[in-house]
Amino acid sequence: MKTMLEGDFNRFTQQQALSLINSHHLDRKHGLRQMLALWLGRYKERRGMRRDLRTIGFNDAVLEDFGMTRHEAEREASKYFWQA
Repeated sequence: MKTMLEGDFNRFTQQQALSLINSHHLDRKHGLRQMLALWLGRYKERRGMRRDLRTIGFNDAVLEDFGMTRHEAEREASKYFWQA
């Protein structure tokens, strides 16, 4: 089972995601659906991260297992869904 920190929704930068919409290889509806799915995934992932950091209170050892410091985890969780 994937944890909230393991989502693959951040694989595109904002520029790459926008290029999906404008791509000649993908129709606009498909590109828009991909963009919305990407944003929805980021929103859910970051909402879960904020909740987990607040309620579970991950200690620094657990965050280190994810390869993050507390500051990095809080910064990632506080990003808006459209930010890569």
